[in-house]
Amino acid sequence: MEGWWETVKYSPQSDKFVACGPDNIIRVWSKNGELLIEINESDDYMVMSLCWSMDGTCIFSGSRDGTIRKWRLIDGEELIVLRGHTDTVMSLCLTLDDCYLLSASIDSSVRIWDLRTNNTVGEPLWHDDQVWSVSMSPDRRYIASGGVDKRIYLWDFEAALKQSSNQVCLNMFLTFPPSLILAYIECLCVRRRLRLGNEEK
Repeated sequence: MEGWWETVKYSPQSDKFVACGPDNIIRVWSKNGELLIEINESDDYMVMSLCWSMDGTCIFSGSRDGTIRKWRLIDGEELIVLRGHTDTVMSLCLTLDDCYLLSASIDSSVRIWDLRTNNTVGEPLWHDDQVWSVSMSPDRRYIASGGVDKRIYLWDFEAALKQSSNQVCLNMFLTFPPSLILAYIECLCVRRRLRLGNEEK
């Protein structure tokens, strides 16, 4: 491959890893370095993010065209295409039960996908600028997202499944090195607050 590696992810079983670069070929290796499969994602749009299914049998990819694709590892078959973002998908995160996929995009939004229906649920969770990273707490209670606006937003996941984005934001962290500024956002329907990770009610 010529160029660079855009993203690399280990499988949940720690027995293989996947990577992709500007040639748009998704490559999977064993932990011993054996190339297991090459998946040609697209000729036109670069893959920017990758994510494993929890059982290690499938891979999700996010691309510059705003699409998210699910691939079957054993044969490289494309299983689904998720469309909703209007710009590059920079980050993907799957819940531990494989039911929901989170995506962060340059279009300034985080979206939640129900993989049982392959549709988005709830309203997009909006930032003021590009969103580059998204993560889910292991207990599936909170979503954290951050990007170009120098803010990290903390969202109530269950509320996000049902309500609009301005009702589910718990906290907003403003980061201007070397200090960390914590700013609370008062929400209409969510009264719970977190202070640096400690829950308050």
